[in-house]
Amino acid sequence: MKTHNSIEGNFWNIIVEYYDGKHPVIEVKPQRLILKIPSRDRDRFDILEILEKHKDWIIEKYSIIRDALKELTSLEFVDRSYEEFKELVNRLVEEVSEKLLGLNVFRVRYRRMKTRWASLSPRGILTINTLAMKLPEYLIKYIVFHEVCHIFSRRHDDRFKRCITKYYPNYEELEKKLFLYEIKMIETNTW
Repeated sequence: MKTHNSIEGNFWNIIVEYYDGKHPVIEVKPQRLILKIPSRDRDRFDILEILEKHKDWIIEKYSIIRDALKELTSLEFVDRSYEEFKELVNRLVEEVSEKLLGLNVFRVRYRRMKTRWASLSPRGILTINTLAMKLPEYLIKYIVFHEVCHIFSRRHDDRFKRCITKYYPNYEELEKKLFLYEIKMIETNTW
């Protein structure tokens, strides 16, 4: 379902999607806002109430996007082959999981993903978005570290943040940089 709405004088193309999750999810993108509602509870959630409740957060994210669009010209994509990318990720997974966190190496899969850089399944399968091959190595390492920290907590709660900040006290800057690359990929029809 698509609709247009105004939040603080900004008009948004709002896309409502239904998914198998448990909680509503809001994604703020350059030209749209995506609201994902759990399918099984679709009648329980009031879309306008959710947007109003998170209005300040949405406005803050949109402000970041607006500022980020000015920085896009300075971002460069990395030119590496798929094989080079896989070798890099496998090395980083081993380094992060074994050496930094003392965990066993995870099974790694690669596929193009629509909405995220990576994910970690409950069975410990790390799936990496193949578009990440265009990112600088330090961001790929951060993505791997971020996902491995989900072993300690599936959500972005205090336990998860303690894991992230142990090696990445500047994780918010890295998240912003990943967001900038996502926007650049969307703008260049790469995403």
